[in-house]
Amino acid sequence: MKIDQNLWGAILILLFCFIFPKNADANEKNIKLHRLLSGADAIIHRDLSIVIWQAEKLDWIIDEYSILNIAPRVMEIICSSQSEDQNHLKEHLYDLIKRRGGLVKERWKDGMSVSDVSEDLHDERILFAIEWAQKQAQQCPIWLKSNRPFIGIHQDAHRLQLILESMGSGQLVMNQSDWTVGAAAQGRALAMYGFGDRWGLAIGAELGAASIFPKDSEGRRTVEASWATGIPLVLRTWVGSFRYDTEVALLGRLADQSGQTIWGGRIAQAFGVSTSRIAGFLPHIMVWVGYEYFGDADTHILRAGSRVGVSWW
Repeated sequence: MKIDQNLWGAILILLFCFIFPKNADANEKNIKLHRLLSGADAIIHRDLSIVIWQAEKLDWIIDEYSILNIAPRVMEIICSSQSEDQNHLKEHLYDLIKRRGGLVKERWKDGMSVSDVSEDLHDERILFAIEWAQKQAQQCPIWLKSNRPFIGIHQDAHRLQLILESMGSGQLVMNQSDWTVGAAAQGRALAMYGFGDRWGLAIGAELGAASIFPKDSEGRRTVEASWATGIPLVLRTWVGSFRYDTEVALLGRLADQSGQTIWGGRIAQAFGVSTSRIAGFLPHIMVWVGYEYFGDADTHILRAGSRVGVSWW
């Protein structure tokens, strides 16, 4: 099966972010410029910052060649937004570069490293991307040109989305002072609306199975499985490509073969990263930890695992 360049890029970005989390500061540094912006110019900046940041994590050597590798993503942003907003963003970037003392290539000295000027290079690449794309603007397809306000392409703000996720975890279960290990896997669907530039609220439903591996009277591990359902409520915040979820959920588990259901709740926290949007789908991967309590059975559960999914609009 052939895997295209975009998918390979997404996989490498996700691995890079989890193995080297210190590099997440690229997104944080760009908030400084974002604070100077408002409206559509800020949205254009965030979109370009996400696309260029992901390309930087893979490789960025020569500006023009690197831009050509992400040209469809860059052109989609420029073709869908208004030139006056793009020019306003350019003015801020020109001013920022001037206050820093000029372009990096004009200030470079022996002994400097790329990490010393990573923020500066990132902003210069955004400026280069705008100027390059504006020269190609006459090639924009007619269906991307619109007078509607630009709300971004690679971000969750100001839109209603459907989120589909698979979630798996290991679990540590304490029931009547007896600790047992287990595992659980669920699929879920949530509807989320991005109420602001930095946060959204989602609600949905999940269904799957949970199991524990207790020891029998002879000390051998057995498997006890049950259906697991839930109604999660998720507060999601984002900075660039990074996602942070705080969750509460109403839970139900089928306790035994008689059909009795026990009810409980969950609190959980997750951290992850998304790629750029492809055909309306924004993929993401997250790691999460959570605590669940089922009062009827006096059961405490600690869970840790991963969530993989897409959002669609």
